[in-house]
Amino acid sequence: LKWEKDGDGNGEIAGYLNLDALAAPRWDLSDLTMKMGFQGQSGELELKRFAIPGADLAIKAFSDNVLKFPVRLEGVQIQGQSVNLTQMSQFIENVFVPRIQNGVLLPVLRPPKAWEPLFPVEFREAKVALDELVYQNIILTDFKGDLTTFSSGCTELRQVKFNAAGGSVEGSMAMNPRNQNFFTL
Repeated sequence: LKWEKDGDGNGEIAGYLNLDALAAPRWDLSDLTMKMGFQGQSGELELKRFAIPGADLAIKAFSDNVLKFPVRLEGVQIQGQSVNLTQMSQFIENVFVPRIQNGVLLPVLRPPKAWEPLFPVEFREAKVALDELVYQNIILTDFKGDLTTFSSGCTELRQVKFNAAGGSVEGSMAMNPRNQNFFTL
């Protein structure tokens, strides 16, 4: 990877990074297999395998400007076999936020604004397809939908379809973590 910055603070990045079956025990990551490519300010990401507690996923995305905070991802696709939301929430709270976001991402992508976003990345209408989604004792199967996440932490799920308890569900929902995780269906 090559990073260049001009006198006005504008930067460019060029090159690629390939990881094959990387494990990072301090970050609770196992079997991280990915490709990242950069040209100018744009970048592409393909996580062929991304295993954290509660999730084993494959993710694809690109961004027109990986150097602008928050990073806006486009064309996001998320696929997985089984995701446990309770375990993932614990990972996000205990590992991702303190070690990865605050320890690595925010120092590099620090915004020149007074407000602090919850997430350094946002995306619109990510295509999500999961064989199984588990929350406590609720098991959802054949989960599909469009996920939008804003840097504020607000999240929308649209055109959601899944099976549960012998029936099927279709709908949309939104959640605002700055409002006691208030959500609407």
